[in-house]
Amino acid sequence: MSVYVLGNDLMDSLKIYAFEFVREYVLKGLTPYTDQGNPYQPDKVVYDFIENLQQQLADRDELAWNLAGLEREKYITAHIQPLQDRIRNYQSYLDCIQDYTWAEFALPHDYEFASTVIETLVNSRYLKAEVTRFFPWPVKSGTTAQKAVIQSKAPRLTRSQRCKLNCRKIARRLWEQDPLLSVTAMTSQPEIIENSRKQNGVPFSERTVRNWISCLCPNRRLGRSPKKE
Repeated sequence: MSVYVLGNDLMDSLKIYAFEFVREYVLKGLTPYTDQGNPYQPDKVVYDFIENLQQQLADRDELAWNLAGLEREKYITAHIQPLQDRIRNYQSYLDCIQDYTWAEFALPHDYEFASTVIETLVNSRYLKAEVTRFFPWPVKSGTTAQKAVIQSKAPRLTRSQRCKLNCRKIARRLWEQDPLLSVTAMTSQPEIIENSRKQNGVPFSERTVRNWISCLCPNRRLGRSPKKE
């Protein structure tokens, strides 16, 4: 007898939509697993999505070689360059979420990508033992989702995870106000310093904070802050 249950079966039993299943359970700590029994982490979903985009790019590139002159240039401008930009953006995004758990992850605004994430999660497997932390399994016939749900708190974040999330929120806001701030300058901002301290008050290293926020920098070529004259 399998120790896993499919996300689709959980959805059907609770009579909820895929988006609700992801929002109410996976993003609150219910861990998806691959067919091989390995935890399916957010960065793996993004990596697979990028691979799919790269295959689309290869197909379009092959088609472009069958065109010539102005027609080829127009095709590249309209169909290849935008996809290349999109892939670069997702590769930067992947750098940002390398160590994210599902409790730290948020569904993206990109409809295609969000749909891919949701489809992946509802087709993943879930440990029955973990499922019962959220609601009784199997769900009895006639039981509504509201009755089945057990209020379950999302897993508590560690101190470093909370600091990372806070620093990223602050950095995103400050960069929106001043896109010319370098990463080094951002790590020196009072709000960042205040929110990057360990439990004992000792600050996390600058390298650690840089790793938390660097991928959010609107212009990563800025590098270090320029020396004052």
